[in-house]
Amino acid sequence: MSFGVGSLINKFDFAESAEHGHGRDEIRRAWLSHAVEEISSSERWSGLTTFVRIESTRTVNGKTSAENRFYISSRKTLSAKQALSAVRDHWSIENQLHWVLDVAFREDDCRVRAVNAAANFSALRQLAVGLLKQRTEARCGIKNRRLMAGWDDLFLLRVVG
Repeated sequence: MSFGVGSLINKFDFAESAEHGHGRDEIRRAWLSHAVEEISSSERWSGLTTFVRIESTRTVNGKTSAENRFYISSRKTLSAKQALSAVRDHWSIENQLHWVLDVAFREDDCRVRAVNAAANFSALRQLAVGLLKQRTEARCGIKNRRLMAGWDDLFLLRVVG
């Protein structure tokens, strides 16, 4: 991707957020532009209206690391602040699902390595998490709901039914 920075400098929306807690400081910055015509390869993405750069800086125990991520979007009214929020929300959902899969299903301990088996097992686990989350009459965590489904055939039928 190449574009003339000089022509874009006044076409960026900017937002920044900072979080402090859990022994770390995180600063996220977003630069967003709707000037996609300045990108030489923009025609390769049908409906492209926005590109975003997110810079994340994290300091833990005095050690700082930085990461840049780039996104494209077809949303015409997206702002830099909304982009920061959307990326944060996406990773929050990803992290929460991974935590549930690791705690309730011990996914990280799975040693399935056959051709498509690992992907198939992962899909089944995610389906099971979705089904178990729907059973709100059992006021306990997903791990306990999974155990209940193994012990109680009627509960299992309600989960999969």
